[in-house]
Amino acid sequence: RMAILTIGFDLFKESPVIGYGTGDIKDVLIEGYKKENFIKGFDRKYNCHNQFLQFLLAFGIIGLLVFSVSLIYPMFFAFFKKNYLFVFLILMLSFNFLFESMLETKAGVEFYAFFNALLIGVSSKKRDWLFFIHSNETKSYD
Repeated sequence: RMAILTIGFDLFKESPVIGYGTGDIKDVLIEGYKKENFIKGFDRKYNCHNQFLQFLLAFGIIGLLVFSVSLIYPMFFAFFKKNYLFVFLILMLSFNFLFESMLETKAGVEFYAFFNALLIGVSSKKRDWLFFIHSNETKSYD
């Protein structure tokens, strides 16, 4: 995994702002493995084994920032709504993202989408997604 991370960061340095794009990331990684003589990674066509690095390579710093906000904002929202199960889910997923490119598989995307949507629905009322704009007075949602 250290070889994968090292090669991934070296590739990131070549295209840091916008990345390589989702369609080219696998080819770029395989070429990086070939260039560094990482035969096992080349033969097995490994992904980054780190979701954050995967986003960094695919979409650059801009994409990583958007992805990070998509994790931080719901966690902040869940914490504000005292939905600690949702906070735990996001923390658990974020920890898992450090060791696996979970969103590169159908099962990972389905797991993330299902539980994220379910726990957002449990946490929110009709217009609570913009809770930071609302004043402290009681609002009616009729």
